Amino acid sequence: MVKRFLTHLLVLSIAAHGIDITRARTDFEGKKIETWADDYFGTALANKRINGASVGFIQDGSILLLKAYGWEDQKARIPLDPRQTRFRMCSTSKTVTATALMQLLERGQIASLDDPVNAYLTRYKLPPPYGDEVTFRQLMTHSAGMAGHGTPQGTKRELAVPVDAKTVKALFRENIVRKPGMIGAYANLGVALEGVAIEDVTGQSLAAYVDANIFKPLGMQSALFHHSLEKPPHLAQPYAVYPDGALQEVRFYPKHPLTGASGGLITTTEDMLKYVALHADEEAQAFSEILSSEGRKTMHARHFGRHPADLGIGLHFYRDIYGEERMVSHSCGLPGTGSMMGGSF
Repeated sequence: MVKRFLTHLLVLSIAAHGIDITRARTDFEGKKIETWADDYFGTALANKRINGASVGFIQDGSILLLKAYGWEDQKARIPLDPRQTRFRMCSTSKTVTATALMQLLERGQIASLDDPVNAYLTRYKLPPPYGDEVTFRQLMTHSAGMAGHGTPQGTKRELAVPVDAKTVKALFRENIVRKPGMIGAYANLGVALEGVAIEDVTGQSLAAYVDANIFKPLGMQSALFHHSLEKPPHLAQPYAVYPDGALQEVRFYPKHPLTGASGGLITTTEDMLKYVALHADEEAQAFSEILSSEGRKTMHARHFGRHPADLGIGLHFYRDIYGEERMVSHSCGLPGTGSMMGGSF
């Protein structure tokens, strides 16, 4: 069982967004957390290691700290606001895609995590010799047998969603190179295929599905899976800072709709707290209309590892040890942005 859950999102060296959420077996004091945050993020800001940071803690459903440091846009002198400033959550998005798949499993639209993904796809099928063997569980643990090469992430043209079959086929250039279930290799393309499956099963775009079934029920008004050429309002603007104080803007690049499943989430610190609260308490019945407590436990449990002694990976939740804490987590980085979400078990 997850006893405590903390998440923090950081945009390091250029801009920073931090969230720490804790459901504790030990009580935490908001003032002590704020003292730590003031020192950590305040020092980084003073040393020009970041443009800004936003940090929040919750414990047993109550916010202990929600505080911002620095700038939403440093050049424009717009202060960062944890309730208004949006951040790119990059690969932390994978946990949202996994949550959506678990919903479809619980609602009977997917029969089993061990079903072949090809059985549910209409716009594209993974090719032989191993395509028909790849399961949802393998995609969600990066053990589907994909090479793990980089996948094109952006787009230069506006694409209607869900994208057509021709566009799907054009993206999937990375074949299955080894028997599924043997080796773990981080593959964004596999997560993109999860998004395609969600769309083919539901008939909705991934963005529309997660908005209606995850974001809106949680009250995440700022959250979206972004797939437009235009930046959303109040998106944090990272800058490189030169020794003389000059700023160089880190340009925004739009995500391809298909790669939104692996990194398209954009939201505020305040709304991210609402999402993390869903996973923070595996026993909370308040979230049962979104995902059952058993479903959340399943997502955090070990599903694949390189060795029996390896802590392994859950369904897009990595398992590791930090100090004395056993953790489930996910992290990522984009130009100017990084995130890390995790909790102890």
